[in-house]
Amino acid sequence: MISSMLAVGVGCWVAAWHGVGVAVWGRNVAAWVLGAALMVGISRVSAVRLFSTVLWVTPLALVASLAMPGQAGVHRWITLGPLSWNVAFLLLPAASVALAMAGGRGVGWPWVAAIGIELVLCRQPDASQATAFAEVAILVLVGMQGSRGARFAAGFGFALAAGGSWTRPDPLQPVPEVEGILGLAPWGMAAACVALLGAVGCSPLLAQEGGSTAVRRAAGALCAYCLVCALMPLFGAFPVPLVGMGMSPIVGFWVGMGALMAGIRAEDR
Repeated sequence: MISSMLAVGVGCWVAAWHGVGVAVWGRNVAAWVLGAALMVGISRVSAVRLFSTVLWVTPLALVASLAMPGQAGVHRWITLGPLSWNVAFLLLPAASVALAMAGGRGVGWPWVAAIGIELVLCRQPDASQATAFAEVAILVLVGMQGSRGARFAAGFGFALAAGGSWTRPDPLQPVPEVEGILGLAPWGMAAACVALLGAVGCSPLLAQEGGSTAVRRAAGALCAYCLVCALMPLFGAFPVPLVGMGMSPIVGFWVGMGALMAGIRAEDR
């Protein structure tokens, strides 16, 4: 997608302009290419198998991150070789699609996985991702059939968990090229970055045209996740996705789009 490519490109330019080495911003370029390739491959996987795998792997990977050394008592990453991956940014876009497609039809095991995901996000702690995923869960619950009272109670539980994550201390200090990248950019370029993030966040909605109810629900869930992540830096020292330095949000966005494409292919059959 052109908007995501431009968002990554502008972020790399701003970082390089402020003296960030190519070894750092070059990873964002590599992540965009890697993510695009992953999207193509993931879109061809069986949707049922994909969604089941994603919804079980995501909470397990988040739990695994708690066992990693972490930074200043915060545990959000899994280290693979020379790279550290933010598990939530990497897997939650696909988990959002999977929850909407597999859990949107009624109560079942996908919601057990969703509750586990939300609880671990609060434990890490990661208020940004806990809020984004809670928003996804609430939107899916609103569109579901069944007892209104039960759905309200479940939605309230997710909202309460997300709210609790904001009370947890987060001692990590912001990094200029990650959380503060928009502040480093000239105002016109910063405004362009905001517009590009909005375009990227809304891009899943293009899948709604002519799609089934499940596809529209999944597209809306991915859109909600992306937009909330883009808005979170307004409320705290949270990474700016795609524009800020960090491979995980870039690859995660593409993985989420691949999951959405897999769901569309399954519904079209």
